[in-house]
Amino acid sequence: MVLICGAGPVGLAAAIECLRHGLRVRIIDKALTRDPHSKAFGIHALSMEKFLAMGIAPAVLEQANCVGRVDIQGRIATVVEDFSYIPSRFKGTFLLSQRDLEKIMEAKLRSYGVEVERGVELLDLIQSQ
Repeated sequence: MVLICGAGPVGLAAAIECLRHGLRVRIIDKALTRDPHSKAFGIHALSMEKFLAMGIAPAVLEQANCVGRVDIQGRIATVVEDFSYIPSRFKGTFLLSQRDLEKIMEAKLRSYGVEVERGVELLDLIQSQ
């Protein structure tokens, strides 16, 4: 059994990967609900490759907006990033709120019969065989 503490994108991805590889998973999060505010909104093309393997890329593509180039002009500097060079079938950065990505990932967990246990915090751990 793998215990995952935290149901943000990293914890959810870890849980999905464990399940994909035949491990049993328990995922907990001390928050009672998913955070209503997104801390991130961009998904890199190489992350999309991993999402394809995880089986969530179609849902992400359905909801995300793809950006092939970013131009940011400020008072001090201008940043231009062209994503066409990325060695991936996904050309660009995909804009999707963290909250929406977490919904997609939680739906994938439910397809494995696993729910995020909310309001549960790890306070102590004793590992046994």
